[in-house]
Amino acid sequence: MAVRERDLSDPHRSVVLHQVDMDLTNDFYEGEWEVEPEAEVAAVLVEIVFGNAEVTVEAPAAEQMSRYGAVKLFVSRIGSGAKIISVKIATKTKATVRVTVAFLKKQGSAALRDLPCKVCKAVCRLLVRSALAHLGIPYLDALKTVKMPKPEIDMGLGHFPSFPDLSHLGVSSNETVDVLVGKPIELIQDVRTAITKLLFGNASGPLQDLFASVDLGLRKAIGVAFDTVNWFFDVTDKIYTEACRLVGCCPAAA
Repeated sequence: MAVRERDLSDPHRSVVLHQVDMDLTNDFYEGEWEVEPEAEVAAVLVEIVFGNAEVTVEAPAAEQMSRYGAVKLFVSRIGSGAKIISVKIATKTKATVRVTVAFLKKQGSAALRDLPCKVCKAVCRLLVRSALAHLGIPYLDALKTVKMPKPEIDMGLGHFPSFPDLSHLGVSSNETVDVLVGKPIELIQDVRTAITKLLFGNASGPLQDLFASVDLGLRKAIGVAFDTVNWFFDVTDKIYTEACRLVGCCPAAA
């Protein structure tokens, strides 16, 4: 087992963020994190980058909010009695997994405007990937798969195992694809609409609490970055750097 841990917390403790990357082979991992004092929202994002793994998350009043099988997303409203968040991962074969655990407080959102570059990008990454997982977008497979209009049409591009259903967010899911350039145009437009609803919507719930814990200016920058970065095929550092550059947390070449 190879485990790499990073503390990507804001020096002012407006956001406390832990990231753990691990390579497992028939292994068992268990991590525990103390709930940060004054935290109002906690998020646990578990991404199975390669292979298969069984994931168990124990967190206060946590709701599993991912519609993408390779990702588990738990968001909690923290109560006064909450003390520990636990993540357990078991594998029988080789697997690569990333765990992100974050604690945020609403009253600290203004301080997020002045985050160090690496912390700003970590916060953006959490929001973007949480949103995509909640929408059921298979972003971990985006570089090697693309949805085709009909399963029997095979041009060597592959296809998504299931087309995301965005009807729960009030947007349509049109399967029309521009095959020549490999970009699902209507899907991209629908996801942008859905992301906007999550970033700025008034709906109540744990996921909305997570987004509301982040400064509005940074959320707006994420929205702009979605329009300027080819996120569908490149959900990488670029989109987070662009968003953080727009709010002055990162230089252009970070």
